[in-house]
Amino acid sequence: MAELRATGCSDRLITANIVEQIKAVTSLRVTPDGDCAVTGSESNTARVWRLIDGAKVRVLGGHRGEVSTVCVTPNGKHVVTGSNDKTARVWRIDDGAHVRTLEGHLGAVCSVCVTPDGKHVLTGSEDNTARMWRLDDGAHVRMLQCS
Repeated sequence: MAELRATGCSDRLITANIVEQIKAVTSLRVTPDGDCAVTGSESNTARVWRLIDGAKVRVLGGHRGEVSTVCVTPNGKHVVTGSNDKTARVWRIDDGAHVRTLEGHLGAVCSVCVTPDGKHVLTGSEDNTARMWRLDDGAHVRMLQCS
């Protein structure tokens, strides 16, 4: 049985022990309400865990490469994952449904974040670019050339 054990919680700092063989955990974020954690892993998936009892709530699968980064929207309704498959994906946290795929990077997506107003996703890639996307429809807004 899979579980995530929260072994220490202080000022939203959570030390957790993941008890399931899912390869290396590459990223970890806590939902704004503090109820769940989202992990990314080398197993090409992200997982949502309930912190009160460590239960695995759901698996977010669909990437074709390691999930190297995860984030949660400020309202706690969506998870964004970034992968070595050069894509980012948006998921609904309540039912795990895949909402959309953000495509355009030429290298692995190694960083994702959502703006504080929850309207945009930013992705960073090994292709030396950062991109901005609208969360509501996935439209590409702009690219920042970082080299």
